[in-house]
Amino acid sequence: MTTLMAALTPVTAFAAGDPLQQYAQQKLRWERCDTGGPATFECAKVKVPLDYSDPGGRKFDLAISRVKASGAKERHGVLLMNPGGPGVPGLTMPVEMEPLLPAEV
Repeated sequence: MTTLMAALTPVTAFAAGDPLQQYAQQKLRWERCDTGGPATFECAKVKVPLDYSDPGGRKFDLAISRVKASGAKERHGVLLMNPGGPGVPGLTMPVEMEPLLPAEV
């Protein structure tokens, strides 16, 4: 959890010269995941270190997805989902969970 929180911490919290700062400053390129799915279902890739104790070492692209709120009034914050387990893709989880969540979410 600590390493995930480091990756999600606002840029201002990183000290100058912090090797993790490069990950916090990424500009994600959100694109529609699937033309057959909802237009609000978007995907991007975020670069992460293979080993957070060696942030200058090997890196890989981690695919992420979201269902974007249709407007500022509909946005209530972020619900982070982690499907866990190997071998099962998790990109579609936000769309699959949407009908199971309360309308407020």
